[in-house]
Amino acid sequence: MQNKQNSCAVCSLKTTFGCSQCKSVFYCSVEHQRQHWTIHQSSCQSLKNQDNKQIDDTISKSPASKPQKFEIQQTAQPKSDKKLIMNERDILIEDHDRYRQISIRLLSQKDYQDAIQQIKKTIEFASKLELIGGKEDTYEKIADQMLLVRAQIKLLDLETARKTLIQIFEQVKLLTQTSLKNDQVKVSNILKVMAQLFYETGDQRQCELAYVEYTLMIEKCYGEDSNSTGNAYFLVGTFYLQHKHYTQALACFKRALNIRSNINPNLESVSDCWYNMGVIYKQQNKKDQAIDFLEKALKLRRQIIGQNSLQAAVCLETLGKLHIQYNEYQNAYSRLQECFNIRKQLLKNPQHQDIERVSKLIQILYQKLQDQNYNKQNSTLQATILENNFNRVLEMEESEKQEKSNSSPSRKRSQLKTDQKLSQLLNISSNLLESFSIDQLIQLKLLQQELVKYKNRQEQQQIIIDSQFMNTLSSIQYNLLREQNPQVFQLLQINKPDEQQSEYESESKPSIDQKMYASNQAFIKDCPTPRKLSEIIKLKFIIIKLMQKKEVIQERRPLLFIQLNNDYCQLQIIYITMSLQPRLSPKNYKKYSIFNDSINIRTSRNTSFDYEFQKRRNSNIRFKNSGSVLRGSKASDFMGNLIAHFQYGQNAFREKNLIEAIKYYNECILIDSLHIPSRYMLGVCHFSQNQYEKCIKELKFVKEQQPNYNKNVYIILALGYKKLMQLDWSIRTLDECLQFYPQCYDALIFKGKLELKLRRFQDCESTFKSAIKINSKRSTGYHYLGDCQRLQNNLDQAIKNYQIALQFDTSDKSKLNILKMSICLYEMANYNQALQMIDQYLSQDEQSSEANKLKGQILYKLGEKQESQLYYEQAIQNNNSRNAVSKAMIEISKFKIESKDFYSLYHTLLRVEFLDVDKQQLQPYIQFSEAVVCLMKKNYIQADEAFKNLQQLDIPIVIQEIYHSYIGYLNMMLNNFEQALKDFRKNKSLPYNQIICEGIINFNSFEIAYSKFDQALSYNQIDPNMYKAILLIKEGLKQENSDYVNNSLQCLIRAQQYNQNNSQLMYLKSLAYMLMDNVEDAYKEILTTIEKADENLADHYYLKGLILALNGDILNAVQDFSVCLGIDDQYQKAYLQRSKCYSYLGEMQSAFDDMNSYIQFVDDFLSAGNLLYNSKMYEEAYKTYKQEPNLTIEHKQQISICLFQLEQFDGEEFKEFIRDKPFDQNMILAYQQILKYEYDSAILTLQKKVDSQSSFFFNKQYLHQYKGICYLYLQKYQEAIQEFERCIQQTKSDTLIYITNYNIMFCWMMLKKFKYSHTQLEQLIKISEQKHVLLTIRNLLIDQTEFTLSDNPQGIEIMLADTIKLQPFISTQYTIYPYFSLPIAKPKDITPQFDFKIIESLNPQSIECRPEAPWIRRNENGVLFTDNLQQCELSQTENSSPEN
Repeated sequence: MQNKQNSCAVCSLKTTFGCSQCKSVFYCSVEHQRQHWTIHQSSCQSLKNQDNKQIDDTISKSPASKPQKFEIQQTAQPKSDKKLIMNERDILIEDHDRYRQISIRLLSQKDYQDAIQQIKKTIEFASKLELIGGKEDTYEKIADQMLLVRAQIKLLDLETARKTLIQIFEQVKLLTQTSLKNDQVKVSNILKVMAQLFYETGDQRQCELAYVEYTLMIEKCYGEDSNSTGNAYFLVGTFYLQHKHYTQALACFKRALNIRSNINPNLESVSDCWYNMGVIYKQQNKKDQAIDFLEKALKLRRQIIGQNSLQAAVCLETLGKLHIQYNEYQNAYSRLQECFNIRKQLLKNPQHQDIERVSKLIQILYQKLQDQNYNKQNSTLQATILENNFNRVLEMEESEKQEKSNSSPSRKRSQLKTDQKLSQLLNISSNLLESFSIDQLIQLKLLQQELVKYKNRQEQQQIIIDSQFMNTLSSIQYNLLREQNPQVFQLLQINKPDEQQSEYESESKPSIDQKMYASNQAFIKDCPTPRKLSEIIKLKFIIIKLMQKKEVIQERRPLLFIQLNNDYCQLQIIYITMSLQPRLSPKNYKKYSIFNDSINIRTSRNTSFDYEFQKRRNSNIRFKNSGSVLRGSKASDFMGNLIAHFQYGQNAFREKNLIEAIKYYNECILIDSLHIPSRYMLGVCHFSQNQYEKCIKELKFVKEQQPNYNKNVYIILALGYKKLMQLDWSIRTLDECLQFYPQCYDALIFKGKLELKLRRFQDCESTFKSAIKINSKRSTGYHYLGDCQRLQNNLDQAIKNYQIALQFDTSDKSKLNILKMSICLYEMANYNQALQMIDQYLSQDEQSSEANKLKGQILYKLGEKQESQLYYEQAIQNNNSRNAVSKAMIEISKFKIESKDFYSLYHTLLRVEFLDVDKQQLQPYIQFSEAVVCLMKKNYIQADEAFKNLQQLDIPIVIQEIYHSYIGYLNMMLNNFEQALKDFRKNKSLPYNQIICEGIINFNSFEIAYSKFDQALSYNQIDPNMYKAILLIKEGLKQENSDYVNNSLQCLIRAQQYNQNNSQLMYLKSLAYMLMDNVEDAYKEILTTIEKADENLADHYYLKGLILALNGDILNAVQDFSVCLGIDDQYQKAYLQRSKCYSYLGEMQSAFDDMNSYIQFVDDFLSAGNLLYNSKMYEEAYKTYKQEPNLTIEHKQQISICLFQLEQFDGEEFKEFIRDKPFDQNMILAYQQILKYEYDSAILTLQKKVDSQSSFFFNKQYLHQYKGICYLYLQKYQEAIQEFERCIQQTKSDTLIYITNYNIMFCWMMLKKFKYSHTQLEQLIKISEQKHVLLTIRNLLIDQTEFTLSDNPQGIEIMLADTIKLQPFISTQYTIYPYFSLPIAKPKDITPQFDFKIIESLNPQSIECRPEAPWIRRNENGVLFTDNLQQCELSQTENSSPEN
């Protein structure tokens, strides 16, 4: 798919957001960018490499790498000219670019705080460049400022970012007046970026202004009708559209459309304009315009891209939503279905959010269309019914008139009574229909609408109310009104009937219509309007005439629907053909039923009819002449089906096929909803399937309909409540059972057990005694009465009841009483008798887990602990009592914890997964064993996690007593000594560990820590001596007192008595010898350290390298530093020391490489600058010193020395340094005057009385040296010789003496005293390294060559190295110069030195912590510590040796 500018690469939606790296691809959301990344990754990387090659070279993609802050390159020796390699602008540009690269790098690593600091430095350099540069530097500064804004936005400091942007915006406005196209392009790009940044800060007003300025600048740069201008207007329009400024957005899109259409009307960008304008019209509720523009966009996109494209799908989805907005569901459905097919074909992912969104819309539309079709069909049906019955109604009205004229007074009275009855029923129905919708009424019960039934009695039509139906209707009305219309319910004040009326009781008792009629007057206020009431009265006569038709009574049953709307009343009468069931008299009732009083024919007929009607309505099947719902037209067929289904259910229940049984019982209930046996068996089936809620529902129905049906109803119902832990309801149910069945022994026992569980001992005891009164020969009552008394600690009486129960119980369960008596004897502390009793029980049932567990407890109390463990183990192996096995596991766990046998405990508790136990009870023991085993295996992280999990549980007392010892040990191993000390103090355990913790916590306080470690010496361990040694070494270095170091060495020698192979001890001894300048012994100890250590450590080889370097063995030191770096290539100090060694050996390139590596870890620019300075690379040294962000005095001195050697005296930095040094100022002035050949002025300057103590660069010797040079060039050679001799007298520098004697020889030669000159020269030749120069001068002296002062040299030049050329002295063939220069630079000392930071870094963590382990058993000789564990203690179980 081809990406278009400003179009999302996935869905083609217009957007202003794009890829931040290449800025060539756009996305509407982060999700779409992630989806497209696999496609865009390769092209993005190539674009990035083309456009930002320099940044890619600088910025590493590894998040662990650090910014490269400087790079040292070995260059040639500096020339003697006085010109800098780079001017000030070049230096600023270089620094500016470097800081910008660092900033970008930090931003890529999301280190925004550091990035902001670096960006601010970048802006400072940009500001300096702006002062000395032009507009290019201004643009660079603005770019840096916007980079700062970006970083502030990332930190969510939006207000600061907004204020910064406003300041930048004011600067940019001044640049918009430019007339250069290149500048206009740059300004427009800046404005575009600023608009996006304003948008991110939330300042929409400034964002709008920036976009307006951007558009004006684009017009000015490219012209009003250019494609770029169109794109600009489109971008601004998108901004307005996103913020719902539809008028402005529409204007922008129209302008963009005109421009793009004039260029080429068949571009996708034109369709984008059509689409966005359509979206705007849609939001403005302009339907026709929206459809027109969206259709144009769809047509153009299909013409350009293709029929099936994602861009076309976007248009189709928008059109679909537009049609939904105006309820045009069919059009919306077709559009969205087409959109769904396109996306499903192209996106390939069925779970794509665009596909799911459209799919949901299609589902909603489908439901809407289904509802429309249903309503349309329903309206058609109503119209058909009314039309078909209209003529019949007219005929009925005519016949009514004839009958009125011919009717007798009695007939009129009867007719009037009938009319009143109908009016009453119609009012009731209208009130109900007014309260509820027609759909609710149909869904509840269609029989609600059956108002009246007529029956022919001796030529008269009378209304006979079906009382059975009306009572059913009353229950429905009662619940319906109460739930959905409480106000109407309150006005009517309907009471739910307690009992159903029979068919023949309807005349004597008031029916439901009579009850409601009595309260109808209170309901008049909420009745329909008068117009509606008049319509209802008219409908009354229609109903009467229809009902008077004889065939209606015989063939069809009418259902009346009255739908009341705001303005009219509509009548629906639906005829359903039914085979009328015969009315069964009480005599014939039993003929059709195998149950005495469990079935009601009329109710079951109505219910079945309602079920069939509802099922047919849900399946959208019209009611036709379908016949009866029942299988036959006679009651015998009906009863046969009921009996057959129930028998099938019973058979399935006997075969334990509960699912099939439930199916048949439900069929019975569908036939007869009051079939009590089916309801009862259905509840039993649900109970067997653990569906207790359904069981309770069915059995409650049975209990309410027929309370004395069966006592098992109450028992099972109580069991259901018990399973749901509703014990109070279970007890209430049993109380109801006892009301009907007061002699029910099982109910009393069950109730007593529940009360016992609830600890209601008085009620419980009373209940069991009642059960015993009913049946004193059954053992169950005595047994549970004994349980009740045992729990009340009435153990003697409990034993008596168990003995009585044992007399009456001859079954296998009688032995349970023996077990209970054993428990009572155990609780009475009568262990011997309890042991005899439990042995009697085990002789009958040796596999009982409960009995074996109890015997283990008894033996434990008798002191036979090992024997008790065997019976606990036997209880676990039998595994036939969840409670007993759980308690046996707990007792074994307690025993093993007391024995500190944790590996065995851990493996024992692993069996929990294969046993039926209470895991919640055992979980604390499991967690504790896991934690301790992890401690023993030194897996401290896992141990810490296990202890944290243990803290969330209810910790048993046996663990609480030792918990803090173990958690304290863990905290010590995790170096959390303060918390460890708190833990040890809580249970006052492990005093040695407490003392060590106190010493380590107070380690910075020498006196306290020393006393604590001295106190710990009594435990005869190695650690206190080592801690004391570290304290003494650090204090000795701090106090510069060797006595402390000697004492530390004695401590280490004592510690060595406990362990001859401790490498940490040897390492500390080596450090102590180094502090005592005993290099030889230090070297021996470090060799022993490396030999004894379990693994090669970088610290050991680093110290060895330092010792060798200090001993002068530089080559071997380099090898050890290399080994150190081979072990740990991040060991930064080794790079520095090896660099110094290479510098000492003259391998400068290797020294530079190591120094570069060192700088990557540590910002030690002083060491790097010193290396360059000693190589006389003053300019590079100056740049390196300057990189230090926090300049110290030493840094400033070195910077000034570099500037001095580079003769940059006029800079502000150098002037500031020598501002308080007048002697240096005077000497530099004289130096500059000498360079200008102003010798007289220089002498006057040098003769000024200035205190030489204020100097830094010069000393008094150079005052005489420079005076001598001035007198020499003034040809006052005697005065010059005197000054040179004064210089020699005051200096101790061999180099200065050498060059001064050379100048004295030069003066004697100018005085033509060749003898003196020759003598002086011979002395110089003996000590000089430039003998070839001096030998040439000797030949000239032998020839007595004369030299004269000149302005121009000629012939061969003769001078010492590093001489600054002044006026030459020439002869016929030679030119000679006296020696003159600045003070000779003293090299910095960069030879390897002892690293005292090693001593400073020593702390308690420098040695391995070896506290006293809490799981170690004490023996006669004391305590076995962690390092001295014996293998025999860890081999109690297989594979239990701790890990290293």
